[in-house]
Amino acid sequence: MLLKVLVYGPFGYIKNPYNIFDGVIVVISVWEIVGQQGGGLSVLRTFRLMRVLKLVRFMPALQRQLVVLMKTMDNVATFCMLLMLFIFIFR
Repeated sequence: MLLKVLVYGPFGYIKNPYNIFDGVIVVISVWEIVGQQGGGLSVLRTFRLMRVLKLVRFMPALQRQLVVLMKTMDNVATFCMLLMLFIFIFR
């Protein structure tokens, strides 16, 4: 991240939304490591996994799979709600 800021400059770096996202995650992670008080910041570790979403730009096949996954989530959620309803009623 520091190398990108040095190469593009601060304003060039923040023009890209992925760089802003990456920067926020890195700053929060460094803040957590320096603080080491363990509190609620450990929950933010899951956001580090979202950095993988940056790969979507470079892999069109992955992008198609994510689009299909997001479209099917509505159907899966409906099915799960119906399943929970049946389990609740006929238990």
